[in-house]
Amino acid sequence: MSADIEIQHRDDLLKKKYREYSKLVLLIGILYAVWMIIVVLGTYYIGGNSWAFLPLEAWLLSGLIIIGLCVIVEVVFIVSYDTAHKDRLEKEKPKPVRGKKLYVYSTPENTRGGIFSRTYIKIDKDHALAFKYQMIDADSLWPKKK
Repeated sequence: MSADIEIQHRDDLLKKKYREYSKLVLLIGILYAVWMIIVVLGTYYIGGNSWAFLPLEAWLLSGLIIIGLCVIVEVVFIVSYDTAHKDRLEKEKPKPVRGKKLYVYSTPENTRGGIFSRTYIKIDKDHALAFKYQMIDADSLWPKKK
């Protein structure tokens, strides 16, 4: 069970770290957008942008580059967290093996045929629950001919 707790802890730390990085990337994007508004308004109302150190075109190009980098960084954050999260869920999924007591519960009881969803729930290291739920009954799939 400690391995599950360690995996959960690592997943939580990764989520917290990416959330902090995402806030930083968002803050950089907002500050740059405000700066671009100041440069554009200053260029049109003051009549020149010698005070802005670069021409307007250079600021716009750098803005596109910075926004592109922010989007790429966020996509990398999302993909890497999603991959780590899927790995954690896969490792947590109980695998019915010999020596493990498997309890099966189905609803409706004692039905055969049709389409079922099956979910395995790990109870402890020696026990698991297989929950079967009939989503579509056999009569709906294969109606009887009259």
